[in-house]
Amino acid sequence: MIKVLVKYSEIALKGKNRGEFINKLVGNIQRSANRFDLSVKSIIKEQGRILVLYEEDIINGYDKIKSSLTKVYGIEYFTFIKKIEKSVEGIRDEARVILKGYKKKGVSKVSFKTKRADKSFELISPQVNAEMGEVAKELGLSIDYKNFEEQVFVEITYKNCYMYSEKIKSLGGLPIDAKKKILCLLSGGIDSPVAATQLMKRGCRVDFLHIHSFVKNELVLKSKIKDIVEKLNDYGYKSRLYLMPYSFYELNMSG
Repeated sequence: MIKVLVKYSEIALKGKNRGEFINKLVGNIQRSANRFDLSVKSIIKEQGRILVLYEEDIINGYDKIKSSLTKVYGIEYFTFIKKIEKSVEGIRDEARVILKGYKKKGVSKVSFKTKRADKSFELISPQVNAEMGEVAKELGLSIDYKNFEEQVFVEITYKNCYMYSEKIKSLGGLPIDAKKKILCLLSGGIDSPVAATQLMKRGCRVDFLHIHSFVKNELVLKSKIKDIVEKLNDYGYKSRLYLMPYSFYELNMSG
């Protein structure tokens, strides 16, 4: 089982309809997992974050999950996490494991960042950081919040406590299908695919229209157009390609 914490930013700025955007994002995470042949056990919505549980082993699943989630619009970043005991001792124990790993890699300067959504937790965020700092000192590591080499993150929610050490950047923006469907001209050059991705980033479902010089539409499928659309579907999931020959225009203009 692999646990991944997904964070969004722009969606959090939405008002009463925020839940609709989050639901779109959850659906797109599942669609992307299906596209990359990943098995998802559950997707859980929490405070400002989404927890995704994959039924994959870390050796074979890590790279596939990373490829999947870096292609989902609406995700600001994600991280592979370990759910730990929601206690000061639980945080200290997991911090020790992470910091020992850093020391083996030759890291000497570390810092800590805690987000405490559950205000009833016994320590405030700076105190949690101080507890992890004590562990770092025991291991001979320096604490430097400006020039650190590695950082340890803790998130304390009402139900759970998570710890992680790496944030993986994704695409940001809004989830696909959050806005209206768009038809984008696709020429085969670089400009139109880039334009399509920018429309996707604003939450649009993008279909494509390609005007070609072949005698039959079927011949287009042997060109790079098909490959471009398939690649874009890693981000848009189910875009349609409409084909139109130049002869169509000629026929109608002469009529």
